[in-house]
Amino acid sequence: MTPESPAAEAPKGKKSSVDFTGRTATFKLMASQPTLTINVTARRVRWGYLVIVAYVLAFVVTQLCQGLKRAASLRPRKI
Repeated sequence: MTPESPAAEAPKGKKSSVDFTGRTATFKLMASQPTLTINVTARRVRWGYLVIVAYVLAFVVTQLCQGLKRAASLRPRKI
């Protein structure tokens, strides 16, 4: 949501406002308003966090496969 978008403007006749500073948005609401719905959508993917989660999952799967392979090789065989 950008400051130029119509959703960023306060509703007509109300004193609510949205202030944008860098990557944050501050919503100022009047206490006299009975209800007000604010929908916020994040559009930026946090690739660093996603890479860390993928790395941890790959490590867990690798360890699990190695454990299963080791367990299968230690199982006694029939002669």
